[in-house]
Amino acid sequence: MTARFHLQKSAPNNILIFMISGIVSVLVTRLFLHLTNNFQLSFGSMHIAHVLWGGLLMFLALILIFLFPPSFILKHCAVIGGLGWGVFIDEIGKYITRDNNYWYQPAIIYIYISFVLLYLLYRFLQTRFPPRPPKFNLLLSLTHKAARFKPIFVALFFYSLYYAIDKLIDLFSISIIHPAFHMVYLKIIIDLLSSLLIILGWFFYLSRRRLAGLRLFRLSLLLNIFLGAVIKFYFEQFSAVFGLAVNLLLLSYLNSYKQNRLKHG
Repeated sequence: MTARFHLQKSAPNNILIFMISGIVSVLVTRLFLHLTNNFQLSFGSMHIAHVLWGGLLMFLALILIFLFPPSFILKHCAVIGGLGWGVFIDEIGKYITRDNNYWYQPAIIYIYISFVLLYLLYRFLQTRFPPRPPKFNLLLSLTHKAARFKPIFVALFFYSLYYAIDKLIDLFSISIIHPAFHMVYLKIIIDLLSSLLIILGWFFYLSRRRLAGLRLFRLSLLLNIFLGAVIKFYFEQFSAVFGLAVNLLLLSYLNSYKQNRLKHG
């Protein structure tokens, strides 16, 4: 008798909740340490690194899964586990450098890659289980409701405005003064390609070829998520994580909008 493994239908939703919780956890942790000048919880010669709190939260999530029915506890464990993962992976810089440098600049890229892999897993699972209105899903519930009313123009307008302002700030704060010229040039090329896709997206969208325009917007977002944001993480951390959240939110909204258009014609 062979055992068969079946994916849970709630798997995409749980992965998404885990990912969002992790992003929030990294943002809050880094902002807190930045504002408190690297606060440390220490007792004499002991220092309790926050990686331990991350492990404790993930341990708690596992114990809760063992104790309670999955239908009741899984989504709560996704939140707790995601928060734990964010706090855990946030300290990766200390474990890949000889001097235990928490603020090691490239470390944030590895943090970012972990969330990109989670997003790819979420998208793969979405193809296996098309999304339905869930009981608890912060991001999908917002994007599905928004797609029903179709304020797509407003979303694209404010994203384009945000993107333009963000890239202008990058031009003066990063591109002009940063000594790593090869990374600066690569960032400029990716930003120009992404900007061109946004401009073409608006051209097609305003020419009443909306689906073609949305495909170009989506391509621009994917370019930002998988290439542009990696480069930006090299230069900055807080704005890059915020930009990742904005890109993922709009990408989820565009996917939801496209599904509604195809469903209702």
